[in-house]
This record gives sequence, C-alpha cells and structure tokens, in this order.
Amino acid sequence: MKKHVFLFFVFFSISTSYATDFNVKKLVKKNWLSLVTPHFHLVTDLQEKDAMELLQDLEEFRFLIVEVLGVQLSDELAPLPLLAIENGRYFGYLALPKNIGGVFNYHSEGYSAVASVQGYSLGGSYKTKGRHTLLHEYFHFITFLSDGGVEKQYPGWYLEGMAEYWATFRREKNLVVVGDPGPVSDRIYDLYLGVATGEGFTDTKNFLKQDIPALKDQSEENSKALNVFYARAFFVVHYLQSSSSLRKSTGSYVKDVTAGVDPDFAFRNAFGISYQQLDRDIKKYIVDGRMEARAFLGLNKNIDFPLVKSEIKHLEKGEKYLFFAKLCWNFGLMAAEPEDRIKLLQQAIKYNPKDEDLPYYLDILQYVRKHHQAP
Repeated sequence: MKKHVFLFFVFFSISTSYATDFNVKKLVKKNWLSLVTPHFHLVTDLQEKDAMELLQDLEEFRFLIVEVLGVQLSDELAPLPLLAIENGRYFGYLALPKNIGGVFNYHSEGYSAVASVQGYSLGGSYKTKGRHTLLHEYFHFITFLSDGGVEKQYPGWYLEGMAEYWATFRREKNLVVVGDPGPVSDRIYDLYLGVATGEGFTDTKNFLKQDIPALKDQSEENSKALNVFYARAFFVVHYLQSSSSLRKSTGSYVKDVTAGVDPDFAFRNAFGISYQQLDRDIKKYIVDGRMEARAFLGLNKNIDFPLVKSEIKHLEKGEKYLFFAKLCWNFGLMAAEPEDRIKLLQQAIKYNPKDEDLPYYLDILQYVRKHHQAP
C-alpha cells in the first residue's frame, strides 16, 4: 500500500449557495462535459459554447500571471482537475457548507478545485460573479504551486485578498483590467453596513492578524463576518497593490510574518507608519475614487493571449463516478462523510476496476470508519 501523508490545504470563496444532502447519484445522472488542456481538466454542466469560453478565460488568466507577470510554475504540473457547476441545485449535492461557493484543495498526492459558476451562461454581471469564483480558486492554485508556496503560512487576509483582487481580471482588447469591485459588491455591502453602525472600515491593526472566520458556521452572523473579512481583504490588497513602493513593502511584511517575525515589528519595519495612518490612507484611496482609476493596468506591449483548443467529451457513467470519487477523496470531510465516500468509491471501482488509486482510497476510508479518525 502506498504511504499517504494527510496534509490538506483547503481554501474557499464564499457565496450564498444552499447546502443540501450529499447525492452523487443525481450528479451522475446529469450531462457533464470534459475538456482537457495541458493546464486544466475541466468538467462542467455548461453548454459546449460556454464551456469553451470558460476554458478560454482560465487559460488567459493563467497566461497573464505566468507568462506576462512571470510567476514561476513547473512545466511538470499535472492539469488541475476543476469542477465548474452552473446549476446551483447540483452544486448543493456536493453538500459543502452553504457559505462556500468554491474550494481549492491541495494535499500531498494532488490537488483539485470546485467552483459554482451560476449565471455564467447569462453573460454580463451574472457571468462576472461565477467567473470571479472560478478565477479566485485558480489563484489559490497558483499561490501554492509556485515558488514553494505550499511551505509558507501566508496571512489569511493576504491569501484571500490577493485571490479576490486578481480574480477580477478581464481583458478589453489589449487592455488588462484588474480590481473592478463589481464582482465583490455583495460582500462590500455588509462591510459598509458595519461601518454605518460604528465598526472600523479596515481596522488594520487587528485585521492583519485575523484568521479567516469559520466557514462551516452557517449562522447569519458568521455569514456577515465572512463577507466583511473578504471585503476588507479586497480593499486592503487593492490599495497595497496600487504602487511599486507599496507592493515592495507588502512583500517585505508578508515575508517576515511567514518567517515567524512578530507582526507588529514586521509592520513597522515594512511600512514605517502606524496602523491608524494606513487605515486613513486606504479610506482616502477608496473615497477619493483613485481605486477605480488604478484598476486599469495599461501594459506597454500587446499580449498575444493563446487561443484555446480542446476536444469536448460527454462523460459516460463510469467516467463520472471516477471523477467524482477522486474529487470527493481530495476534499476529505468537506464533501461528504466517510460512509458516503465509501459507497461512492465502491461504485467507482465497479465501473473502473483497473484504476489503481480507487482501492487504495477505499482502504484508507474503511480504516477511518473503523477507528473513527478523520484524514
């Protein structure tokens, strides 16, 4: 038996999706398309035209980050398995907490992502929200698979704020647009509501040390706390990305904090100002309207974005079971209880008897069930 190290990194984007009971049988009955490039293995319920457009969005985003901005990713990385679900009811059958609209997971034997892309086929602002969730999860992939990122303990605000910020990417001919607050407007509302009742707008002294609120807590209060956290993270990162000097200071701060340096010392060393001054600077940046202007990044050269080509395949029943079994294994207890995953693996093995991974996963889960341990 292979040795498995249970090391999981799970990162989310939030939404108002409704959780329901885990039900892969209903997922398997649905028509799923499979599209594969060297960088992505996309499985989706979108129509063929929309699926190709979504894959084009992903490849362009990757091209910007890796080929234009120079973030280093290994050429040997396997394509990211990515489930993009437009139908909210079917997204609910994964039984993820209702606060979660997307998940990226990395562990010692692989990685995968799920994103709700509700409204993508409708275009306009509807497409933008689903697209933002999708790119948010892929940015987590880039963060942790580049330059030894998985070994670093990034602050929560930095992880989520950077993903929120860069996931607003879109292209308008040769102009790259990053930082449009439209896709995160729902979250911003709860932040503004809190400010109106006396809360600080950014409160960086506490916020930069704050953990991400509990994602499994589905109370209304915690849902608002999540919205406020993500909105603050977006605004803070937006400001800190607005000039080369601020980007340099941010890099210094994050490097020190991830190395275990006291956060207050790291802040003073990197920024040379008080938290209160940073709060004032961020608020002025937003209120004066400079934030919107800096959202448009004019590049000095034309970007030759790739035109994506992929065969579109309609998955057969056995292929669906194989994909969902491995996906739910990757997500551990986020996606289903061990008993549900055992049944799913047994069905997947029935249709895919030659797959070498499935029996191994089944052995692990049966051990977990017997000894009441969570992987």
